[in-house]
Amino acid sequence: MPEVVRTPDRGPADRVRRVALARSVWAVACAAAPRAVGARVGLDPADRWGPYALRVLGLREVAQAAATVAAPRPAVVDAGVGVDALHALSMVGLAAVSRRYRRPALASAAVTTGWALLGHRAGRPDGRGGAVQDTEGGRVVVITGASSGIGRATAVGCARRGDRLVLAARAEESLRAAERECVALGAETLVVPTDVADQGAVDTLLATAAEHFGRVDAVVHSVTVVAYGRFEDVPAKVFDQVLAVTLTGAANVARTALRTFQAQCGGNLVVVGSLLGKIAVPYMSSYVTAKWALQGFVRTLQVEARETPGIGISLVSPGGVDTPVYSQAATYLNRDGRPPPPVDPPEKVARAILRALDRPRREISVGVANPVVVLGFRTVPAVYDRLVAPLMRVGALSKDPVEPNDGNVFAPRPAGDATHGRWGRHWLRPTGAAAALAAAAAVAGTAARRVRP
Repeated sequence: MPEVVRTPDRGPADRVRRVALARSVWAVACAAAPRAVGARVGLDPADRWGPYALRVLGLREVAQAAATVAAPRPAVVDAGVGVDALHALSMVGLAAVSRRYRRPALASAAVTTGWALLGHRAGRPDGRGGAVQDTEGGRVVVITGASSGIGRATAVGCARRGDRLVLAARAEESLRAAERECVALGAETLVVPTDVADQGAVDTLLATAAEHFGRVDAVVHSVTVVAYGRFEDVPAKVFDQVLAVTLTGAANVARTALRTFQAQCGGNLVVVGSLLGKIAVPYMSSYVTAKWALQGFVRTLQVEARETPGIGISLVSPGGVDTPVYSQAATYLNRDGRPPPPVDPPEKVARAILRALDRPRREISVGVANPVVVLGFRTVPAVYDRLVAPLMRVGALSKDPVEPNDGNVFAPRPAGDATHGRWGRHWLRPTGAAAALAAAAAVAGTAARRVRP
């Protein structure tokens, strides 16, 4: 078994130190030449107290920079950010009550805020894992949901980079197909059929991976199932199973992965969330519920990971992706689902996952329209609520009639598993045009109601 050597990633610590050293130059200037600095920020040359205050500020910032350089840990950085926030607030207060010191106070608040943001960003996110180097072979990556869609695309991406892979999903037939793709790229693989809703099966998965390869360096969790239909029309057992697979399954995987990482002093967990963990849409109540809960769950894990150095936890949130999950979904609308435009290929999400494996991040959003949709949901909820149902019917549901069915919610459908769905970009133009017309009509209707006497 090749020996695996873990080397700490000093990147965030080094970045924090560099920002602190750059800040110390400003701080020394304030302490050593307060009148020159005061003249540049609008301080009255005849003022007696201004240079004294700048000297005190400079000395305080020198001490803060020195502490950060000596111990660039999250706790030290956060304490400095808290001090900076108090200083900035006090300067804003001074500017509000004193015309004489308004300009230098606002300048001081702006400079302090800028340094604080730079320092905080240099060290974020907290709880990231270190780099993993193998003396022989690549990283050991466990991928759940590797039989189809994003998980399968991620497996192929990891295989291209020389990682050793443990492929997990419910359908062994589909896993073997994914394994053949990875082996063709030269990857060493292990297939372990697993139902993530079963905690015992997940424990067996990680134990088998560690026994076979000697350790587990990263876990990518991309399992989900979907059900379409109005809430009251979706059978209770289907609703509960979507939550069991999408949410409880993620908890099962995270629980075992984190215990494994703690035992070996490091590792990275990447969880695939969704844009629908930030917004609400009709006809997908179970999936939206699970993804909202998953968002809060992963954020909680990230906060707790601050106390376990060497463990990284990342969330990747895609929008519409061309995968088979829509045609495999349960439906009680007499119509199948489809990804809402703009649609990204699963390889784009896989690349974001690979970046998170190399350098864990709090969250990576995949989808050019995601920020716009979230902004509309949060800032103009009345308009959003009026538009989302017609847009959903036009852009996220197929036109082909289907009988109500439970899809792959309870059992896999190997025949439908693949990396890509059937939703490429060829259908976006007519769908986008129809969506735009629906939006324009809704906005016009809203405006007409408002102008009526």
